[in-house]
Parts: sequence; C-alpha cells; structure tokens
Amino acid sequence: MALAYHYNGVPANEITIAIENYFAENAPAQDESERLQKWIEARDLAVAMYPQYAKRYPQESFKVVDVEKGFELPIMDVRGLPYENMTLAGKADMVVDENSLWVVEHKTASVIDTKYKRKLTLDAQSMIYLEAMERVYGKKFNGVIYNVLAKSIPVMPKVLKKGSLSLGGGQSTTPELYRLAIAENGLNEADYAEFLAYLEENQKEYFYREYLTFSQEERGEWRRELWQIANDIERATELGAFYRNTANCVGFGECPYYQICCAPDREFVIEQSYVKKAAHSELVEEVA
Repeated sequence: MALAYHYNGVPANEITIAIENYFAENAPAQDESERLQKWIEARDLAVAMYPQYAKRYPQESFKVVDVEKGFELPIMDVRGLPYENMTLAGKADMVVDENSLWVVEHKTASVIDTKYKRKLTLDAQSMIYLEAMERVYGKKFNGVIYNVLAKSIPVMPKVLKKGSLSLGGGQSTTPELYRLAIAENGLNEADYAEFLAYLEENQKEYFYREYLTFSQEERGEWRRELWQIANDIERATELGAFYRNTANCVGFGECPYYQICCAPDREFVIEQSYVKKAAHSELVEEVA
C-alpha cells in the first residue's frame, strides 16, 4: 500500500498517516495479546521502513506507467488456446518504462542474503505478472524488476556505560550511523577504524533490486506448469478436495484450528475440544 501511494505521487507525510490508518482499521482485539503484540511491531516497522525507502530512492531511472494494474484473463495452454471456464486474475505491483517495459514486483524479506537473491529466479508468481501484462498491453516486456525491502531498519549503536560504543550487533547498523554516533558522543573515529572497516564489508542490505529476464524455454516450461495447475484445480473441484494453504497458519498468532491440522488423530483432538455436560434436569423431565 505505501509503495503504491509513493509511486502515485502521494506526499510522504500522507503516506505515513495512511499506514497508521491501515493498521488501526485492522487492529486485533485488545484481549488477543499475542496477535496484538505482533500487530504493534508490524505497524511500527512499516512506519519506520517507508522513510528509509524514500531516502534510498529519491529519484528513479524509470517512468511509472501503471501502479497496481489488475487483470483477469483466460488461462492459455502451450498451444495458445484458452482453458474453458477458468481465468487467471491478480494485480501487478507496477509497470514501468526503462527503455523498455518491465513489471515491478515489490517484495519484503527477513534477510537479503545470497541465498535469497538466488531464489528470486525461481519465483513463478512474477512470471504470471509478466505473461499477464504482455497480454493486457499487447506489447513485449523485457522482464521483471524485483524491488526488495528488508523487514528491518538500521539502528544507532548502543552507548555503553563507560561511554564507548558497542562493537556488537554490527548487522543492525550502518557505517554512516556508526560515524554519526561517534561524532555525537565526542569520540575519536580512529579508535573504531577496525570495526568501521568490518561494517563496510559486512553491513546488512536493507534494499535490493534485480533485473531479470526469462528465456522462451523458461516461459514455455512455466506455461506447461500453469496448465497442469489448472487441471489440478478442476479435478479438486470435482472431488471437493483442495490443497491446504499453510501460508497463514501462524501469521499474526496461531490459527485456532492449528492443533487440529497438525494432530496425527484429528478426530480425537476434535472430540477432546468439546466439553461434555449432562442434560439439564428440566430437559430430562420434558423428554420423559
């Protein structure tokens, strides 16, 4: 939401208010302590992340064509024929023009490391957006731009009781913030030269972008997979049996049915969840 507003030209202060309003409208009940604590942390993090993003990308190399571009299209097989009674619907985060058309996919990650970057090439969802946007615009797209934000923000180093700065938690700060803390506390930067060098080499990435293109072979393979998924959905609909979606089992607290799903004997867990009580005497008399 915040990035959609950002690229639609909404002022930064209004975006912060919109983030806070969104969380206020989706706040859990006060007695749900676990969900409430996670909600507070998520709200505070989102409010803190956006100004960092705006500072990181004050100007863009691309021209924004569309933001949150929706689509609903028939699924096509490898022959280019539509799959009957089944459509592919969704919303691409953004379409931009940077010498050619690109789909932009906003993503968040706990850690932006080498392993995460390698996994981006396996993200089939972005291929969906790429195929869909080419059909919506009737034009060839160059590929997908992954716009990744780490779900954390850099912090100032701690000042120890003896007045020096902590040399721990290096992955949570930046060389710039560390130098600022040195200056604010009247310390000598030379005393921290070794640690600053370490930060320069090992500082955490908070933002990352990667431009990826896909070969016709890769796109053909994806179309075959989509065709198979469509067949699986049709078969599941006929049988009344669907794949379980486990993505939100522990999102903001544990789902109330989590223990049932995980239990080896689900029927037993369900039975034990009920409290058996004797019938009220008046009901017994009425039946008699």
